Amino acid sequence: MRLPRIWMTLVCVLGVGWGLYALWAERQVRQGTTPPGCGIKESVRCDVVLTSPYARWLGVPLPVWALALYGGLLALLWRGRSTERVGVLFAWAGVGAVLASAGLFWVMRTRLGAVCPICYTGYAINLLLLVSAVVVFRPVLRRLPEVWRRDRVLRRWVWALSLGSVVFAGWGYRQNTSVLGRLSPATPEDRAPVATPYTGGGTPYTGGPKAGLCTDEPLPADWADFLKTPPPPVEIPAGVCNYLVGGPDAPVQVVEFIDFQCPVCAQMAFFLDRLAEEFRGRLGIQVCHFPLDPACNPSVSRPVHPLACQLAAIAECAAGQGRLRAVHDEMLMYQPSIALWLEGRIPGAGTASAFRACAATPAIQERVRRQVELGLRLNIAGTPTVFFNGVLLRGGLVPPSVLCHLIRQALGPP
Repeated sequence: MRLPRIWMTLVCVLGVGWGLYALWAERQVRQGTTPPGCGIKESVRCDVVLTSPYARWLGVPLPVWALALYGGLLALLWRGRSTERVGVLFAWAGVGAVLASAGLFWVMRTRLGAVCPICYTGYAINLLLLVSAVVVFRPVLRRLPEVWRRDRVLRRWVWALSLGSVVFAGWGYRQNTSVLGRLSPATPEDRAPVATPYTGGGTPYTGGPKAGLCTDEPLPADWADFLKTPPPPVEIPAGVCNYLVGGPDAPVQVVEFIDFQCPVCAQMAFFLDRLAEEFRGRLGIQVCHFPLDPACNPSVSRPVHPLACQLAAIAECAAGQGRLRAVHDEMLMYQPSIALWLEGRIPGAGTASAFRACAATPAIQERVRRQVELGLRLNIAGTPTVFFNGVLLRGGLVPPSVLCHLIRQALGPP
């Protein structure tokens, strides 16, 4: 039993190691850094997967649950006195882990339309757990009916864990599918109007109050090095993109290339929204469309975000009517279920149907195309991509400390 125990220990250590790496990778993505092996290219989008609502269960990151599973199995392996109980529980855990992996894979491919190599690695480790448990504990599993009848304690453990897993899965599923209910205001009076531009106050697509974003937090080391020798500024042609906040006379000009199905774009927009409130009247923020969808972006070979071109056209229609801010916030607010929003199946959110005919017109399609072409000329590879006074701030999420540093530097002493 010594060699099989060592092998199962290695499998558990792999699971723990993956959980720690995945947590680190999520933190890197939220800080605007791309983890190794997850570059923003076509459908390989760890940023989309790791920051999506599906990356958490009961509010806890999925890698934390993986750490709990593999840490518990490791303790069971070395502290369990009954080989029969250890073998059955390992096989039970392997089956559950593979079923969970299958469900998450389905969500990743059908709901998010993205590929995450980090996630694939976790699924492979779960499959390895099941196969290893079947091979290592084969003698026990062959006698499973006999063991099941004889061991009352094992039966209690399996039934308790199975019931707990069903409750755990159902509770988590209910919580994840109630996102719309939490985002959508309880009464019509509580809903932010979408017929007029958003004018400040709360942040519709997060539901949270604004607070001062700028602190004395030091710059991340990689960003400090980047800002020592930033690339030269480029000229963003006037009239191609749309102002979300402020105008061309603002001393600080920020341009964000956005995809309305990109979760990191929503987070970037939230940062910019809070900064616009903090530096009221001194920021001009433009949004340019760069949908990761081949329907309007020839640089994308596969539909990473299959509704992004349609959403960009709706935003352009809204801009033409002076309603860009309201529609921008509403689309980000309902991003986890944007397909339902487009179909008009969300109570109180009828914006999409009002712009559907407009979005299909050649003039609107041409405006989206011009913005995509601008992004290609500027060598943009993904979203979000931010330009600060013409300087490209790398790709991905820009940390708030970096934005605050640049704004204060541009405005000078108060």
